[in-house]
Amino acid sequence: MKTLLIATLVSISTLAFSQTKAFYKAVEKQDIESITDLLMDEVEVCIKDDQRIMSKSTATKTIKDFLAKVNPKSVASLHSGSSGEGSKYKVAKMMTDDGIYRIFVYLEGNKIQEVRFDTF
Repeated sequence: MKTLLIATLVSISTLAFSQTKAFYKAVEKQDIESITDLLMDEVEVCIKDDQRIMSKSTATKTIKDFLAKVNPKSVASLHSGSSGEGSKYKVAKMMTDDGIYRIFVYLEGNKIQEVRFDTF
């Protein structure tokens, strides 16, 4: 039974972290359709000092407009972690025409619940 539980937790962790890799690739390519697929129906988006909870469609537009403005060049994963309750987070560095940004992604299950873009 313990083996099954451990295998299940490892599978969930792997899926969640692969979601953030997909998100980072989508951000780098400005692939808005892929970004949309990874978001929860309601998501918290923070870009610099503007932090709001919004619908997936509003979040998609907000992220699209931001990425078009800063023009991402590369995204590199920095570190990740998890809580005892099963939530996961991952942090990356994004190089853009506008400077360097830190991206924080918080996942519940295999969907992104929160994304933050802060100046580095």
